Amino acid sequence: MTDQELDRMLRRALLDAADQEAQTPPETEALWVAPLSYRSRVLELIEAETAKGEAGRIAIKVNSMNDIGVMTALIRASRAGVRTELFIRGICCLRPGVAGYTENITVRSVVGRYLEHSRIFAFGEGAEQRIFIGSGDLLNRNTRRRVEAFIECVTPETREGVLAILDALRADREKSWTMQPDGSYSRAETVPGTASHDTLYEYFGEKTVEPLPPEKKHGWLWRLFHPNKKKLHGNEA
Repeated sequence: MTDQELDRMLRRALLDAADQEAQTPPETEALWVAPLSYRSRVLELIEAETAKGEAGRIAIKVNSMNDIGVMTALIRASRAGVRTELFIRGICCLRPGVAGYTENITVRSVVGRYLEHSRIFAFGEGAEQRIFIGSGDLLNRNTRRRVEAFIECVTPETREGVLAILDALRADREKSWTMQPDGSYSRAETVPGTASHDTLYEYFGEKTVEPLPPEKKHGWLWRLFHPNKKKLHGNEA
């Protein structure tokens, strides 16, 4: 799918959501769009991993989580043997490590130098692993009321970068806190030099950034609502 096709798809979804007569954004080919399909797609993928039993793997990075349906599905996955890693900086209403329920779930909060907001969902392992990035947390307001969008990472370069974020979070022993079964957080002995924010700053700082082509010099939001404009204030759009 080309950038132009994605632009058209997202534009249609957002404009339909803004229409006072529209109840929800429409289904799309490549996007999860809340409140219609974000929550349902997450639940489908959790259930797919649950069916794998102990071979199932889930990793989720969001800022907060309180959606009862998603938490219930994660408990079912844990009871089936699925190993689940939750990287949740803020509110998390699911307690990990509870015998018989969430013993296969870990919850870690990383609070460091940057107030970063990446949201990542990874299901499975290896070449069959499916990875998604987008805008929404797993709060009720995100899954039920707000317009949010997610897309699957399919190119090797994109997948590599997103997985680097998860790997850095796993290795962080300097700025991370681990939730206990009683809901409290504890920090193990710190290991200087493992802070994920610093690791990722260096990792992405070393990446070569290609110059933007002329058609992308305006921000994505401007391009979203001005798809046919070629000039702005005498400059090429």
